Parts: sequence; C-alpha cells; structure tokens
Amino acid sequence: MESPISAANSTSKVKVEYTDPSGVFPLIASEIQSRLPLRNLNWNSPGRPVRSIESLHIDLYPDEKTSVSQLPKRSASLAGLGDHGGQDQPPTPTVGESSRQSARLGPNRERRHQIPGLTRTPYLKIYLLRCDDVEIYKNSSRKLLREWIKANVPSSHNSAGSSNQENHDAFEWLIIHVVLPDPQGNTIWPSKVSASVADKVRSDFNSSSRSSTDRVAQIPATKSLQVQGSTVPGIPSGAGREPFLQESARAWDDLVGKTKGLILSSFDLRVRQYEEDIKEKGSQRNLPGWNFCTFFVLKEGLARGFESVGLVDDALAGYDELSAELLSALREEATKAASGADTRLFREHTHELLLQAEAALEDKEDHSTPASHKQLNTSIFDVNKKSYRDLILSNNISAFDFRAYVFARQVALLLRFAAQVPPGGNTGPRKSPKHAPRDPSLLAEICRRAISFIADLARLIRQDLKVSFKARGDASKFSPAARHNIIENIVMSYVYSAAKQILAKTQDPSLPDRPDLTQEEDGEDEYEDDTASLSSPKSDLFERHISSDEQVPPPRTLEQQLVTPQPKGNDFSYEQTPPNLGGRNSSSSVTMQLATRRGELFLIARRSLNAVAARKGWTRTSWHGYANMNFEEEQLDDIVLGNETNRNVREDSKIEPSKSMSPLAAILDQSMRISLSTEEGFYRTYEMLSLAAFKLFHHSQDKKSAYSITADIASLRFQTKEYSSAATYLMELAPFYAHDDWVDLEVSILEMYAFCLKKLGRKEEYVRIGLRTLAKSACATKAWGSSRAALAERSNNAARGNLESIDSLATESKSLSESVVIDMEDLFSNIQIQPYVQHEEKQDRFWLTLSFNSLLQDGFTAHEAQGGIFNSSEGQNKEIWLKSDGPSMITGWYDFGTIALEVQKISIQYKCGKGEGHPAEKATLEVPARSQVPRVLLWSSHRAPRIRASVYSLIHLEQPRSIYIEIQSGDDASASTRLVLKSATAGLRLHTAEAEVVVGDCQTFNKTQPSTVSFESLLPNAKVGVKIPYKLDTDTKEIIIRSETTYETEHGTFLHGETHRLFIQLPLGVNVQDIFKEHSLFSKFAISTATGIPLRVISCELKETDDYVADTPYVDTKGLCVFSKQPVSLVYRIKPNDKAAARRDSGQRRLSMHIAYQCLDEEILSTVQNCFVESLKSSGFWKYVGLLLPHLTAALRRRLTHPELETVGLLREVRMASYSELDWTAVLSAVSPIERDGIAFWLQHWHTSNQTILLLDEIHNIEDVSAVPTRRIIIPVEIPRLHILHTASLSVAKPHPARPFTVGNAISAELGIRYTRAWCGEMGTSSEPQSFYYDLEAPSDTWLIAGRRRALFTASESESKRFPILLHPLRAGKLMLPMLEITAAKDDKRAADGRPLGCEVDYESMGVAVEVVLGMTSVTSEIEEGEVNGGVGILEVERK
Repeated sequence: MESPISAANSTSKVKVEYTDPSGVFPLIASEIQSRLPLRNLNWNSPGRPVRSIESLHIDLYPDEKTSVSQLPKRSASLAGLGDHGGQDQPPTPTVGESSRQSARLGPNRERRHQIPGLTRTPYLKIYLLRCDDVEIYKNSSRKLLREWIKANVPSSHNSAGSSNQENHDAFEWLIIHVVLPDPQGNTIWPSKVSASVADKVRSDFNSSSRSSTDRVAQIPATKSLQVQGSTVPGIPSGAGREPFLQESARAWDDLVGKTKGLILSSFDLRVRQYEEDIKEKGSQRNLPGWNFCTFFVLKEGLARGFESVGLVDDALAGYDELSAELLSALREEATKAASGADTRLFREHTHELLLQAEAALEDKEDHSTPASHKQLNTSIFDVNKKSYRDLILSNNISAFDFRAYVFARQVALLLRFAAQVPPGGNTGPRKSPKHAPRDPSLLAEICRRAISFIADLARLIRQDLKVSFKARGDASKFSPAARHNIIENIVMSYVYSAAKQILAKTQDPSLPDRPDLTQEEDGEDEYEDDTASLSSPKSDLFERHISSDEQVPPPRTLEQQLVTPQPKGNDFSYEQTPPNLGGRNSSSSVTMQLATRRGELFLIARRSLNAVAARKGWTRTSWHGYANMNFEEEQLDDIVLGNETNRNVREDSKIEPSKSMSPLAAILDQSMRISLSTEEGFYRTYEMLSLAAFKLFHHSQDKKSAYSITADIASLRFQTKEYSSAATYLMELAPFYAHDDWVDLEVSILEMYAFCLKKLGRKEEYVRIGLRTLAKSACATKAWGSSRAALAERSNNAARGNLESIDSLATESKSLSESVVIDMEDLFSNIQIQPYVQHEEKQDRFWLTLSFNSLLQDGFTAHEAQGGIFNSSEGQNKEIWLKSDGPSMITGWYDFGTIALEVQKISIQYKCGKGEGHPAEKATLEVPARSQVPRVLLWSSHRAPRIRASVYSLIHLEQPRSIYIEIQSGDDASASTRLVLKSATAGLRLHTAEAEVVVGDCQTFNKTQPSTVSFESLLPNAKVGVKIPYKLDTDTKEIIIRSETTYETEHGTFLHGETHRLFIQLPLGVNVQDIFKEHSLFSKFAISTATGIPLRVISCELKETDDYVADTPYVDTKGLCVFSKQPVSLVYRIKPNDKAAARRDSGQRRLSMHIAYQCLDEEILSTVQNCFVESLKSSGFWKYVGLLLPHLTAALRRRLTHPELETVGLLREVRMASYSELDWTAVLSAVSPIERDGIAFWLQHWHTSNQTILLLDEIHNIEDVSAVPTRRIIIPVEIPRLHILHTASLSVAKPHPARPFTVGNAISAELGIRYTRAWCGEMGTSSEPQSFYYDLEAPSDTWLIAGRRRALFTASESESKRFPILLHPLRAGKLMLPMLEITAAKDDKRAADGRPLGCEVDYESMGVAVEVVLGMTSVTSEIEEGEVNGGVGILEVERK
C-alpha cells in the first residue's frame, strides 16, 4: 500500500527516474530545481484539439542502484570524479519531498500491477553520463550505456508491436552528458573533447532515421569544484564569461525542450492505450462476467493520468463520468434487487459505520466523559484512511464508501483547478495555494455538488445501517427507537462534519463569514493533494468549547447581527458591520453565487444540529412549537402531541433504565457534541450558524433566505423570553412578509411582535401592531373566501388563543395620548354608504346609513361614529365632521372624505376622498384614499330654519358695501339663535359688530364676539333680515361665505350649516357727459349692463339740492330695458337756484342719482320659484322643498345664458326646460326609493303644465315688489368746476334774395366774445381783465378768412368784445362757418389758486351754415311735359 504522502503526490506530479553512476546529480540539482516546474507545454494528439499545460510538476527520483549507492555518501566528497578529483563536496540536494522519501525506500521498489493504473511508473528515464575523453567513452562508458538501455528499455519500445501493458506504462529515455569544469581554465564551451563525446553518443544510440527523436543532451556543471586543493570555478571569468553563459543557457533550453517532448510522447501513448481499453471494456458491459469495479479502475487511471500532467479539467470530466456511471450502476442494482435477483455489485454495508453504531448502542458509561467511539474519525474526504482502490478491485467496497471516494476525488480536483496559478508568474517562492486567490465560481461549484452529495449521503448511511442491523443476529435486543436514534445521530454527525469540512475548504477572502481557523504546517508541500487535508482537525470551522457554566451572549439587534467571528481563545468575539438588507452589494455574480451556496451549507449544518437537539426536547427553534403555543403560559417546554420526538420517547420508555442511552450517543463530531452538551450551548451554536448564513445570504442579495433566517432567530429569542431583542427582529420581518403577501407568516410574526410589545410595556406600539395583526388576519379571511374555508378555520384556530380583540386593545389604548388609526377595509368588507338622507320628526337633523360585514372573530362596541365630508366643487378641502350624536344640518352636494368608528383611542377609518383626514391620522398610520368617492346630497327639512344670503339691495357707492342674511325660523320657536359667519374668500372681512337688523322686530346682542351675530327669541316661521358690512382687500367678482346657525328649541339645540356664493360685481355701469351753457348744465347719463345680464331700469332720479335743481326725464311704468348692446341714455338739465350763491360757491356742488333696477336673471328665478313653490305646497311633497327648490334654482341659473336672457327680456316670458334637461334623476337619488317615483311623476306633470311662465310686464308701485327683487344704487354726481366759460358767435349778414352769396365774393361777418366765471364757484375771484387768444379755423378748400383771424384780446367778465371778419367762400354749397378756439394768454394760464386755468367755449355758431352759389346773371331752363318722364332741365347759364 502506498504511503499517504506518496498517494498524495501520485495525482500531482509526473515521475522521472534518473540513473547517476558517477554521482554528478548534486552538481546540477540546483539548475534543475530552478527550471521546475516545466512551463507552457502543448500536447497535440491525433483526434484531439491542442491542449495547453501551463505547468508540469516533476517528481525526480533516482533508480534503485543510484539510491543504494548514494545513501552512505550523502556527505562524501567528489574526489573520485575522474581525473579532476575534488573533495568535500556538499551533500546531494533534494528536488522535493518525494525524492527524499524515495531515497528512503531503498531497494523495495513497487512492482507492476496486472491491472493498469494501479501503480506509478516513470514517464521518462534519464541516464546521467560523465565522460571527459572519447577513449574512456569507448572503453567503459559506452558499455555501461548499452547495459542500462538493455535493462530499462524494452525491445519493442521503438516498434509497433509493443504490448498493451507496456503502453499503459509507456516511458521515454534520455542520456544527459554532464561536463564538469575544466581545471586547465579552458573557457570555450563546449570544448572539442566534450563535443566529440556527445557526437559519439548520438551516433551510437540515436536512430538513423531523420524523423527520430534526439535522445542525447549535453549540459555543463556550473558548480565550483575542489581539485587538488584548489577551486575550479564552474563559470569562467573574464572575456569568456558571457559566451559561456549564452552557450550554457542554450544547452539547458535544449534539455528542457527534449524533456517536455519525451514526457508528452509517453503520455500520449498511455492516453491512447487507456482510451482503447476503456472503449473495449465499455462494449462488453452487457456480457456475463463484466465487472464495474475493474472498469472503474481502468477509467480512473486515465483520469489520474490527466491529473498528473496538469490537465485538471479533463481529469474532472473523467470523474464526473465515473460518478454518473456509478449512480447508474446503483440504480440498476436497486432495480434488480427489487425484482428478487441476486446481482450484488457492492458490499451491502460499511464495516466502520456498523462499529460506530455498535459502540454507541453498547456504551453504558458516564456520558459526561468522552467514550472511545466519540473519537472516531467522521471525515469522508480522506482518501488515505482506506485503501479504496484495493476495495474497489476486490468488490468489497460499499456504496457509501464508493460514493464518498468519488466525491472526495472530485472535490480535490476542483480545489486544485480553483487554485491554479496563471502563467507568467514569478519563479520565486510562492504562497501556498491555501493562501493564494482562488476562482469563486469553482468554489461555488464545490458547494453546489456538496449540497447534493450530503443529501445522498444521509440516505446512504441510513440504508447502510438499517441493512447492518438487519444482518446482525442480536440486533433485536435494542429497541427500534434506540436503533433509530443511533442511526439518526450518526447520519447527523456525518452531515455536520461534511458541511463544516466543505465550508473550511471553500473560504474566500471576499466573503463576510471568514473565520481564519486554519494554519498550514511548516514544510507542507505546496502542491499536496487537498483530499488529504479536507478532514484535518485544524479546519474545524465550528470548534466551540462552550462549558455548561458559560453564559449565552446578550441579545443582539438586527443591526448587530452582521458580525465577523474572530477566534479568541475558546470563544468568538464579534466585530460589527452595519446591515443593509435592501442595499446593493458590489460583489460579483460568482462571489454572490458562492455566498449563496455556503449559506445553504451553514443551514445544512444547523438543521443537523437542530435535529439532534429536537430529540433532546430542545424545540424552541421550531415554528411548529410556536404555532401550538399559548403566549400567556409560563411553561414553554410542554410536549407537543403527535411530535416524532415524543413518539420516540414513548418507545424508548420500553427500555430498561439500566440500558437507557444518552441523546448524544453516536454523535461522532467533537464540536457537535460540545455544542449539544448544554441547552445554552446548543442555542448559542444555533444562532452562530444562523448569523453566518445570514451574512452570506445578505452578501448574495438573497433577501428571502436572509429574512427567513432572521425569522428563525426571532422565534428562538421569543421562545426563550428575550422579548426586547425578539421585538427588534420581528419589527424588521413584518414589512418583508407583508410585501410578498405571505399572510400566514406575517400574522404569526405580528402576533409574536405584539406579545413582545405587551410584555415590554410599550402600549402605543402594542395597540398599533395588535390592530395590524387583526387586519392581516381579516384580510386573509377575506382573500380565502368560501373556497378556502377549511384553511381559514385551521389558521384561526391556531391563532385564536393569541390573537387580540378590538375591545382588549381598546382597553390598553385608554392611556395613550393620541389615537391609533386603522383602515376600515382591513377589518370589514362590503362597506356601503346609502346615498340618501333621512330626517327625524321634530328634530332638525338627519342621519346616513353605513353598512359593512365584519371580518373579525369577536364583536366590539364603538362609542362614536364620525363622518368627514367636503364640497370639492366650492374649493373646500377642510372636512366637515358629522358625529353620530351631533345635531347638525348642512346642505349641498358633498364628497365623503373619512368615516371613523371611535373605540376608546382606536379610530377605525375609511378614507373615501382627498380630504385632509381625521385629526388622529396625523399621528399614526396613513389610510389610503379610494379612487371612487361616494357622493351624497344633503338637504334640510321643510320644518328647519332657512338661511339665505345675498348682496344687500341698497348700494351707496360712498359707503361700505354690505351683505344681507335672511333667517326664516322653522316650525318651532327658538329661544336663542347664534349666527356665525366665516369667510371662505381671501381678503374678505365681515364686520359683524356693525350688523343691523333691517327686517323683523328682533334685536341683536353680544356683538363683541368675532364673526358672530346673536338674536333674541324667534317666533315660528318668523323672518329676520340682517345687514352686515364687509371689506374686501382684493378685486374679485364673487365671495364665498359659510354660515353656521345654532338655535335652541324645546327639542334641543341644533346646528344648521350652509355655504353661500355671492356675486358682488355691480351689474350696471353709468357714464356721464356734461355740456356747459351760460345759465345751465346739460348732463347725459348712459346706463349699460356690466355683466351682460339684461337689466330693467324702473326709475332713475337725480335728487335736487338747495343750490341746484334738475329736470328729470320721464320713465313709464314698464321701465327701460338695458341690453348689452342697447344702453339707455337719459339727459338732465341742471340749474343753480341762486346764481349769486352758485357763483360764489356755498359748498354744495354734489347731487345724487337714485337708480332702481331689476336684474333679469333674478326676476326670472324669482318668478319661477314662486310658481314652483305654490304648486309644491298643494302636491303633498312639501317636505322635500329643501331638496327640490335649490336644485331648480341652480339648474335654471346654469341654463340662463346671455342669448337666452336677451330673448326672455324681449318676449317677457320664460320657456321652461323639460324634466330630463334639468337632471332631476340625480337629485331624486337623495330620496328614499319609497317616494322617489311619486315625486318624479309630480315633477314631470309640473314641467308639462308650466312650459311657459310669463314675467310681470308693468310695475305700478316700486315699493311693492315682493314678487321680484328690486335693487337700488345711489351714485354721487359731482357738479364739475369750470374757471371760464366763453360764449361766442360769428354773425353773418343775411343776403338779399336777389343777390345770394357767391363764390369769390367777400362776406362780411362779426365775431362777438364774452366770458363768465359762473361755474367756477370760487369765492373772491379776481375781477381784473384777463387776456385770451382766439383762433378761427376753417378748411383751406372752403373759406379764405381775411381780417383778424387770430388775435389777442383783453376783457373783463361779461364784457362783450366784437371783431370784424371777412369770409371768402372758395366753393359753392352749404358751407359751415369757421370753428373758434379760445385759450388764455401765457401770463393768465393759471387761476388764483395756482391750478391750470380751465377754459371752454360755448360757440353758438357751431353747426351754422351759409349757402354759397356760383356767380351768374341768367339761366335758361326747359320744362318737359309728361307725368312720368317730365321734368326741368337747364338749357343755358350766363355768368358774370
């Protein structure tokens, strides 16, 4: 049997044997060592692609004779080396550990085996020749060479008739002539003598064929020698040094090249012979007597040959094929055994496993001390612990050993393949492959294969042991439970050991689980086979020495669990690194894959550990135990009925007490036994393995696996009552399982989390998590439905003892400062809000019906229900909250924002729209808004008070504007009424302190309270009108006001809220144009519509004052209609009462215009409303007036467009829209279905009967306009000031009838001018004369003005100035007189007060024309007869 070291080297290096009869090997050993391993070999075999071998390791050892002859001379001199002599030479240097071991073997050489592949034979044999003279060569050396060739090289070596056995062990041979340094100092190399010897050897031993291989090489020995007391340098100095070195390098390169070629040649022969034999044996598979084991050894020999030359991938492929064929053979054997045939290929059981089981079953010693069976080697990767190949050949190997051997060889090849050094590396000392970087993808492949193998390993061991016990005659003395426990413990030991050894060999520096527990021994061969060290004790990754008195480390949070274990004595310390489960890692995909595989191996080790612990009753790591656990019970170690462990315990109870076994019997792994020695030690190791796996899964971004491990740790902490740390883990887990919709797991985690919070006294979080637990449980119930009723019942029963109820959570919430919010849809289904309201009798309030189906197991009591609504059409975002016991009344279309059921400090909310939400929602959870928002139309009862708002009917432009609030009390008298007005428009301020009652006898009080107007008692159906001034900072056309009226009746106190939208833009515009006369002022007022809505001006009066009187035009009883393109113009003459007083200004120069008007849209709405109300009172549906009348008003207002209004204004009649056009269907949805059809029928009848409604045509009494609202506006009219008014006229003499004005003849005229200051109104005005300019202007083609056309004159007030003017007409026709313009002189352009002097002209000759004809003496005309074509024609004209 080969030694372990020899076996390790057998698959790593190529054997090369040398013969050294002259002892020259020590002189060239260092040179050979520097050129090993051989680099960059190319194997070119027929039928194969060229394969590159980066490095080929050589096991260079002497033959038998050389070894024996050199053993006593390791320190001898080289004095007998030919003529040169020499003494005190160094001992023979070694070329690796294998040479040293082979030298110790002496003459016991291994013999050739009859089955190829079982023994190691050299690929190359070398003869080291030392000969310094041709004659010596002829006399002795040549004979020695021939004898060596005859003894080592078979006769058929160079022929085609070599046997198969010889080809399996094919080798080549090589003669190396070693030339020693020349004592004579000859620096030329090779010398003539040495060249002659080399040539003589080639001619004697090389083949004469040109294609034959040169088997002779010549190299110099460069080591210095001691010859006769003097030193002979191996390398000459001086000028011959460089040529010597160059030639020496060429010689060594030649030797290396020949060595490569010869080794590859013998390797090629071996491969071809192996392939032929494998093909032949494979074709005989179905023949009787075919042996799989022999075939396996033959094919493995080829794989080991590939491995020896460094073709690891080819060797691995060979072992993969062998593994597949082995599995196929095992399946075939199992199939035939099932049919009853006896075709046993392998041994039925493994002897070592049986010994381990027997030792455990018969162990009755104190279990606190290690027994002998506990020290058994549990490694399955040590190929040297058994002679596996001998067992295979003898068909005496079990399936377990066979699978273990093949897998160990595969792992060794993968490890070597992963650690191969790339070409081009330095030739100096290298790090061990264990410290060199390795390929992560190959390490991941090892882990992947190990995971699959470990699963088969457990099955094989169980089957093996069961067969072993069955074959034993005395196995019946042990109970089935005892045998079962022993088998499972052995299986778990091997699984645990296999997992930890694979983990130890696949460590990678980039992974976070690296516990650096392995140290290489000094002198270990750097290319030692990894299979020999897979089971080394120093690679025990989980070696823990936890004593029974050792304390479990304190709980760590999820932020602290990403730790790197570092060895520190017999324990571990942890170095924290921050976690980030959702983050991205920079590791490559292959490293992530390796991390995943290693994490799975950690979990396999943890499961094996946990399986043994479960049989000891340590089940706190089991989720099954949690599901059946009552949280409130203090004892957590109760036996779970139906558990396999308990069944085993019951079976073990049959055994006599003296024969009872320890649960740790047959636990063969020392670290595993230590971990299971105490419950605390087990939980600590369990957590350590979990954390290591967690870090790996986190590194590989496998979130699900990482969170699964976190859940295991949380369950362990929870069941060991470490509630604080368990709560930290559970807090991280719940969102993850919620995101992936793992409802059962999420509910279980939330239950544990809530219980932890309860135990820790964190009430607010406890209530919130308890509600979420109920929500998730209810959600699962809703999702399962009837099809999964059984599953829902099972889940509910399992959690019934631990799931909290709403009432219990509400009890805990009493002490909370803020409410906890939960979504109503999480607890209820089929949530519906009825779209119609119902009013109470004798109660001015309404209610809405909310229906839903509860998904909870237990009921609860809500002390209050609230509903938040908002009117989005009016820009209202703030919700109005309605309460179940609140007496409130609001009107209009509203969207539901939030519905809330209040249970102590728990608020169950259903958020329908986009309102700002319930106040409690800000502090806790966010309830999602629904896309479909339910709408409801709220309307007031007929017996409730009515609140109307409008712009006050009287507007005085010089006073603040006001709004008018009309309150009409309901059917009940109110003891007190409080009106609160709130502005919904930016910049609007209501002055409620200045409120004034303008309608009714009621008085206001408590005016100091902001935005509030309070009234005394109101009788039933009383009407009160209040005028409230307001101020607006911004220019807007409308304002929004919200009113809240609180009133107290004999039935209680009620609240009525309503929103009012008021258009405050003035509907009319007034423009004035003034014309000054000397004694009166004519003002023309143009009244137009400002909004496009037609108006009806009922009266327009300019009020007189003490100083001025005005003549008002007549307006008939029908009024004046004002349209957008048809304004109304009224002219008023204003005269002073006393000219002197007016001239000297008494200070009263302002008049006021009073306009009474009606807006056509208000007139239409009022007329239609009155008609509708009168009909509704007699219909029997009067109680729906609060619903129908507002909709009719709003619908009509939307339909009154400007063209429609103008048509109504002209025809004075309203054409009513049909029933469908007014969209009564949407309104009737707010009515109970019982009366909905009756109201619809009545509305259709009313529309049919009132297709046209006439408007009031005449108004005889302005004060009696109750049917139509009439508005009034008071506009101040300022009398304009004018400093100077000139009155001028251009007088032209009347022409004689016989002598008209003719073209070209001058016309004499006289210009008269006077001025007055009557309209100035300034006291103490200077009476001194003033200077003015006048200027006559006329078209250049009409008049030629002669005389003083432009002149400066000075005059006093009322002084008349006259200026003669000559006018020359330039064309015939009626010619307008020239225009006149008068301006003040430059020195008199300002009045006495310094203001610019205003000056206007009342030109009396404006528009006066004179007729000018052409100059002529006679005209002859003709008068034609006839009634149709008759006429007068001019025949001749005689001009002057």
